Amino acid sequence: MELWRPFAKTFDADNLTLFRTEHWSVLVRKGQVTLGTLVLAANRNFISASELTRDELLGLPQVVGRLEAALTEAFAYNKINYLTLMMSDRHYHSHVVPRYEGVRAFDGLTWEDADWPGPPNVGVPPASNDTLMAIRNHLKQYV
Repeated sequence: MELWRPFAKTFDADNLTLFRTEHWSVLVRKGQVTLGTLVLAANRNFISASELTRDELLGLPQVVGRLEAALTEAFAYNKINYLTLMMSDRHYHSHVVPRYEGVRAFDGLTWEDADWPGPPNVGVPPASNDTLMAIRNHLKQYV
């Protein structure tokens, strides 16, 4: 099943998808809260966790395991936050924010988790397309 098109367009799924399963898509988030911030989105359109199907629920641990393993190998995060907010985008998804106690360097940039150890600030501007593609391509080595 393909990611629901209006959401996919907003999140530039054609370019930023890291991997997809039958029920879930994982994308690099345009606004990199911290290095490697992702979006975990259901492929079909709904907005409440109570609407998850049995198959979607059964597949979720494998998807989460896969994305966490990739983030671990690629960037060695210290903790991870899953934020299911859906305030603007009315489609079931979570922002996956790897958290870092120290500074990370990637693609010629320095990345600092300025809010560590508190809640992350998700209202960050989009990263450049070159940076987003570099993050996606680097993570793809590990999925």
